[in-house]
Amino acid sequence: MNIDNKFVRISFTLALATLALFLLAETVQVVKTIGKPTPATNTIVVFGKGSAFAVPDIAVINYSIKKTEPTVLKAQTEETKTEKAVSAFLKKQKIADKDVRTTSYSTRPHYEYNKCGNFMRCTPKISGYDVTQSVEVKIHNLSIVSAVLGGLGDLGVTNFSGPSFKVDDPTVVEAQARGTAIAKAKEKAWILAKQLGVRIVR
Repeated sequence: MNIDNKFVRISFTLALATLALFLLAETVQVVKTIGKPTPATNTIVVFGKGSAFAVPDIAVINYSIKKTEPTVLKAQTEETKTEKAVSAFLKKQKIADKDVRTTSYSTRPHYEYNKCGNFMRCTPKISGYDVTQSVEVKIHNLSIVSAVLGGLGDLGVTNFSGPSFKVDDPTVVEAQARGTAIAKAKEKAWILAKQLGVRIVR
């Protein structure tokens, strides 16, 4: 599976409200008084946009194990049997337990609808019970993604989604994008200050 052309893009647009650049044409003395409005200051808000790119280093897939049996106990037993087989397979692929996460588990009646005539009311009948477990798997070794998908299919796993390729730890890339955005915003602020003939106080 070739993912060389896949990239993750993380962008930030920052309205530097917390880093508000106060441009004062003259000195303003602010008197702190409880119960009175704060005197207005001359403020310019600037925007900066930064982008950073990274090659994905993990793949995420989601699947379900669903069993329908006459009783809840039987459905749970069969679901557990398949779940154990899937866990053993994933361990053989060197996927750590921490990278396998159950996202939902449900038990509900399984209904069947009898055929009805034009003037007959169809009443659903409980014919058994469905037990469904949904699981998310994070794969760090991208070269085994195809093998994992094929193996899970052979074990009777259903409702596949993915793989989706992501960056496992996006904080570094986010920091790069944020730093670029702040630098661009600051550059705009200094240019505006020079053009307006004012001084950046903070």
